[in-house]
Order: sequence, then C-alpha cells, then structure tokens
Amino acid sequence: TYVKSGNLMVDAILNSKLSLAEKDGVAVTCKAVVPESLAVDDVDLCVILGNLLDNAIESCEKLPADGRWLRVYLAARGSQLYVSIQNSAVEDPSFNARNYITEKRGNHGLGMKRVAAVVDKYEGFLNLANEPGIFAAEVSLPL
Repeated sequence: TYVKSGNLMVDAILNSKLSLAEKDGVAVTCKAVVPESLAVDDVDLCVILGNLLDNAIESCEKLPADGRWLRVYLAARGSQLYVSIQNSAVEDPSFNARNYITEKRGNHGLGMKRVAAVVDKYEGFLNLANEPGIFAAEVSLPL
C-alpha cells in the first residue's frame, strides 16, 4: 500500500504504519484525501494517527492471520478533518470507551489519553466503539 493523500505528514505516517501492518499479515484498505496544510500541528497529528494505528495493528495481531484487516479513511468533510480507523478485533464485552482511555494496562492507556488530550485541545470529536469482531475509532478535527 502506498498512500498519496495530498498531505506529506499524513502520507509519512500512513505509509510507515500501514507497511508494518501488511508485514504482519493485515489486509489493509486505505483511502485518504487530505488538504496540503492543516490547522492541526504535525506533532499532534502524529500522536493521533500513530497511536490509533498502533492500537489497531496490535489488536489485529491477536487474531489468526486470515482474520486480520484494517480500514483507514481520512477526508475533509465541511470544515472538519474526518478520520475513521476500523480493524478486526476480539470482542471485549466489558468495553467502555471512557475506561479504555483512562485505564492503565501495561504500557496501554497512555497513548489513548494523549489522543484524547490532542482532540480536546482542538475542540474535536473522538468516538471509540468495540462491536462484535470490530474496533472502530473516529476523530473529527477542525481543518
């Protein structure tokens, strides 16, 4: 997968992470059309995309090779940058989005706290959902 979204930082992050996913046997689908310049700082963009993609890839790795998939979608919607990351996952019946962000599970939890903090900084929107076989993260940020 080689992504050419229109934004160099987005391309760098996506191409790096998605190539790692593919090496791990994850079937990757990506569509990204992003403005050349964004209101979101490059470092903050790295925090959001890097952590969400790392979590998605890690989740896929817990599944048999034939059940690993990752779908990434980024686009401008009105005055917002919309990010959707969905991946195959083991269903967690105790999943709670608020706890997912705040719980410390080994090294986990800190990355999602940082994602939530960056989204708050830009007065954006973060939605996390764990449904049967799917984990989904959605982020909206001002362009």
